[in-house]
Amino acid sequence: MEFMDIIWYIVVCFAFIAYLIMLWMIIGDLFRNREQSGWVKAIWIVFLFVFPWLTGLIYLIVHGTGMAERSAKEAAQ
Repeated sequence: MEFMDIIWYIVVCFAFIAYLIMLWMIIGDLFRNREQSGWVKAIWIVFLFVFPWLTGLIYLIVHGTGMAERSAKEAAQ
């Protein structure tokens, strides 16, 4: 293996781990959010698996502050 192959492998592994962390944070927030209906949650999850990075970024932009509030509320309990 060449040096650039190793660097590329490290970058891909980092991106995959970042995606998994983002995925679990979003799925956890979806199930914690009582304001959204079940159908909306199901649509978010389907789009997370079909268009993973785009949907994840959109969810974080739209629901980012709500995620922080729900997470803080959960930690306080």
